[in-house]
Amino acid sequence: MTTVLLVESHAESARRYADHLERAGFRVEAVTGEGERENLRPDLVIISVPSLDRSQLRVVANGRPVPKIALSSEPSDAARGEEFGCAAVLVRPVMYDDLVTEVRRVLKTIELPA
Repeated sequence: MTTVLLVESHAESARRYADHLERAGFRVEAVTGEGERENLRPDLVIISVPSLDRSQLRVVANGRPVPKIALSSEPSDAARGEEFGCAAVLVRPVMYDDLVTEVRRVLKTIELPA
């Protein structure tokens, strides 16, 4: 099963995103703060941010960078995702179905470990 690491500081939003992703068939590890992330081996990271910046989370698992989808509040970030190492950027308000669609699209572009 594909594992998604969801980094969202707002607990209620994290719960809703996680519930929707789980219903779509993904295993979700939700982190709402600076919790332990070292032992996680996600296939994809979703990070919620006010706006993109260079210091944001970069995850490496199985010796390769893990693709990242950003949920941003800044409309101009939609066009700058690649510059910040994002496979996709969704601008709030994010519709749950749009998030699932982007997760599936990004996962199709990567080779998952066996």
